[in-house]
Amino acid sequence: MMRASPCSSWRHAWSALVLTLLLAGPAQANRWGILPVEGQGLAPSDAETFRSLLQAELGRALGSSGQVLLISDRCADTRCAAVVAQKAGADLAVLLTVGGLGQKLVTTGIVVDAQTGDTIRSERLTVDRVEDLEAAATRLASAFASGKHVEATAELGAITEKEAKPAIRRKGDSGLSARIGGMVPFGGGLADLGVGMAFDLGFWYEAPAFSIEPRVGFRFDTNTRDDQAFYVVPIDLSAQYILGLGDFTPYFGGGMGARWTFERRRATFVSGGDIQTIHEAMLEEDGWGFGMFARAGVLLFRTYSVRMMLDFSYDVTFVELNGAAFPQTFQFGLGVIF
Repeated sequence: MMRASPCSSWRHAWSALVLTLLLAGPAQANRWGILPVEGQGLAPSDAETFRSLLQAELGRALGSSGQVLLISDRCADTRCAAVVAQKAGADLAVLLTVGGLGQKLVTTGIVVDAQTGDTIRSERLTVDRVEDLEAAATRLASAFASGKHVEATAELGAITEKEAKPAIRRKGDSGLSARIGGMVPFGGGLADLGVGMAFDLGFWYEAPAFSIEPRVGFRFDTNTRDDQAFYVVPIDLSAQYILGLGDFTPYFGGGMGARWTFERRRATFVSGGDIQTIHEAMLEEDGWGFGMFARAGVLLFRTYSVRMMLDFSYDVTFVELNGAAFPQTFQFGLGVIF
């Protein structure tokens, strides 16, 4: 049985340590050296622009935890890349290749340990046009700095034309929105009933950092008794601030609108002094009122054309029905944007 030499064991231990530090995120300082782009199918000026973009994006992703430099020596393999990177004072070498495949460009980035020549990680991204190399540089830099696979780095503004064709999009989008959920009245309004149902249909316009949604809805109680009921028809306009560009992104905002509200409740009246008379009556009243709400939630699958949302809101309507003023509700639901 052969035993590993001390030199070989040290080399693998060093590679494992570098890999651990790299995948742990940009907390550890490293010097990265990016070699010239190898391969065919790309003009020299475009290849150099791609390399410069990767340098800028990787430097931004690493922040103060790493330095990124450009190496002028050319290499076609990882062993050569390690030698020239070590000579330039870099800890890690990035070997870039771009090759034509029909009408596509296949971009590969390989991270090499400059001390051992071992490949730490390799990522590949296929694009349909030269202009998408800007998004490829952003995605590769994010993958290298965070330890994620390049497929997991998709976000608005960094999606290639190839990815946008089937389901994923590049910029802000708009479309119909539909939501189903529940509501919980409190504060004495809406016939003092419990949980009800809520449905909404709207139009969601979305930009990278905000969204606007006009919508109309229908709210009703789930009570089985005929002597108590409520119905609400809200016509609202809301605006939301979106906190990120990825697939799972929180948002918050609010809005206002007009609401038609109907309420039926049973009331008990007591009259008289020594001799009291108790009278029960069915009270029904409806009316229009001004409403306001605050909302927050999470957008799911934001980089896709069909998105979902988990939505929560606090709502108040400035109307008085049957002696109870300003009904308030907490609402929650699951929506689809398509």
